[in-house]
Amino acid sequence: MQTIKPDENTKHINKSWSNSPDPVAALEHIACSIMHADVVLVILYISTQYDLDVVSREIERNFAGCCVIGCTSAGEIGPGGCHDNSIVGISFHREMMDFEVDIIRDVSKSDYTANHKMAFSLKNKLRHRLPHVSAENTFSIMLIDGISSSEEHVAKAFYEGLGGIALVGGSAGDDLHFKSTFIYFNGRFEQDAAVLLLVTTPFIFEVFKTQHFISNERKLVVTDTAPKSRIVYEINGFPASAEYARAMGIDDKTLSPFSFANYPVVVKIGGGEFVRSIRNVNSDGSLTFFCAIDNGIVFELATGSDLVKVTRESFERIEQRIGSVSLIFGFDCVLRGVEVRQKALQQEVSCLMEQYRVFGFGTYGEQYMGIHVNQTFTGVAISSRRRP
Repeated sequence: MQTIKPDENTKHINKSWSNSPDPVAALEHIACSIMHADVVLVILYISTQYDLDVVSREIERNFAGCCVIGCTSAGEIGPGGCHDNSIVGISFHREMMDFEVDIIRDVSKSDYTANHKMAFSLKNKLRHRLPHVSAENTFSIMLIDGISSSEEHVAKAFYEGLGGIALVGGSAGDDLHFKSTFIYFNGRFEQDAAVLLLVTTPFIFEVFKTQHFISNERKLVVTDTAPKSRIVYEINGFPASAEYARAMGIDDKTLSPFSFANYPVVVKIGGGEFVRSIRNVNSDGSLTFFCAIDNGIVFELATGSDLVKVTRESFERIEQRIGSVSLIFGFDCVLRGVEVRQKALQQEVSCLMEQYRVFGFGTYGEQYMGIHVNQTFTGVAISSRRRP
């Protein structure tokens, strides 16, 4: 268990973490560490190792009267850096932010119009109280069921409904079981749901994404797919797993999460490169992706660089632009975590996350503006400096 006490740079924020296997003890510790009279919002990321019925009851008991949102995770980031099988929590003082939050249920059945309307209404509700709301002082965070296969259309609708306000987010995880992921909102855990948090703050911030893979321009064309289930059956007219392995120069019999972490593909959208990661290989030789894939999509093979170096340099550039960072809301792809463990980089990455005050979780996908991405770190960095 660990708590971060506020300093001059973080006096409006309290963070805590517990890996106690007892959810009662874990949430009591976190609540005692982060709750006080001026807290307006609490965010929790929770490993599915815990009994979520007990967790839900204890959240209600320990955070009564406060708005609490969160989700299940595939690794947690908080005080002390990176953790597994834990709960991390953060609270915000009323001087730090004003916000509105809402939920969309049955996201796998929801349509663009309903999702767009929710985001648009949320923005108008905040603007009714705060007429100065704009893209300069407001950002949004999206948390969504990570196995709903709905991130693409929800992220697009939310972002366009917000009309220029930046959006980042993460898809809930379940510790790489790929069975059940949950969003927490209004006193209970829910599946097939997405929460949208709209935040206005007087502090300078920057929304960003960083990735350590770049295209090497070797192309693969998707020739047979089931987009709704995110399954690719054929690439270049051949069985997907065999052709993918051939292009990478590896044996398709050895494909594993380690392969997918080290050999993703990218697509080019609007001049930018966005990673598309494989979740698993199926018994029929098809590949299931973390993102929706359509026939005719052209992948380019990706080459990895130094994950720690690229991430550190990204954080350094942000700090040069906005000043000392008081918090980074971070959404870190679970496959980055697989690579970190494979290469024994846990200590370096954990120290980096602690140094830059990252609060976040291991995701089954990340959202950046209106796009759903993989093998990426997206986030909002908030400065200790107020906007002039």
